[in-house]
Amino acid sequence: MQPALLNLPDIWRARIWPTITLIWKDQDGNAMDLTNWTPIAKTSSGTNLNATVTDPVNGVTTLSLNQGQTALIRSLGVQQWNWVWIDNTGKPYPPFLYGTVIVMQDVITIPVPA
Repeated sequence: MQPALLNLPDIWRARIWPTITLIWKDQDGNAMDLTNWTPIAKTSSGTNLNATVTDPVNGVTTLSLNQGQTALIRSLGVQQWNWVWIDNTGKPYPPFLYGTVIVMQDVITIPVPA
């Protein structure tokens, strides 16, 4: 199975990366029961995007980073990311989602007194 492409919103270092909610559905459009499944979403530089199942019966998951977590990201620029599932036996499954996310840094200009 080919993973689905999902490019994520930019991450700004030392800022909150707002929660992204994903609802998983089967081919008939029914919510997938994610009970006993663990998601993992990471960037190519190793940043954990905190994938969490928030409503297992209704197939709801989230990605998010708080300000402290984004402040620790060291690699700037375009990064690859992917999402894998781990079943209740610990077996990982190939990526279901993949794409890019750009990590940005504010550029602050401090005026110099004349």
